[in-house]
Amino acid sequence: MADGGLSPPKRSDVRASVYLDTSVPSYLTSRRSHVMPMARHQLITCLWWNAHRSRFVVYASERVRDEASQGDSQFAQRRLDIIAVLLTADVTPAAMDLARLILLEAHLPAKAKVDAEHVAIAAVNGIDYLLTWNCKHLANPHITPKVARSCRRAGYRPPEICTPETIIRRVVYGQSPQQVPNA
Repeated sequence: MADGGLSPPKRSDVRASVYLDTSVPSYLTSRRSHVMPMARHQLITCLWWNAHRSRFVVYASERVRDEASQGDSQFAQRRLDIIAVLLTADVTPAAMDLARLILLEAHLPAKAKVDAEHVAIAAVNGIDYLLTWNCKHLANPHITPKVARSCRRAGYRPPEICTPETIIRRVVYGQSPQQVPNA
């Protein structure tokens, strides 16, 4: 789980671990949106990255690097620069087996294969949270229980799948989303 010279934290490290899917570095590096929901997500992502990231041990994987390298080369390089400072979660055969199980049991479409891989990589590497803005296939209250069930059936503790907004409210401030008024 270490990336070139960076050693993974000792399990005695009290900080929770977070796996970033590609949406997080994408929001950090994209042009500022003028569309309110997108602009809000970008702002919250930057807040988490700049003010709260240090509270966590943060990982990505080769799958994230592969996705981040696609598209406009200038923005791809910015995404890769963000990912370069993170630890690397191993992509193992066990993770790929779990991803197939998640796709099947959670009834995800074939196009969500990499999304299932992100969850499986986080679960197999024992990572506490998967941070994402993908609310269609990942941070979706109808899908996450099915994904968690698949992880547990395979013998893994599922990561808590959440958005940067949720992790700030829940983990950083110890409040449920209902307790915090909208900004």
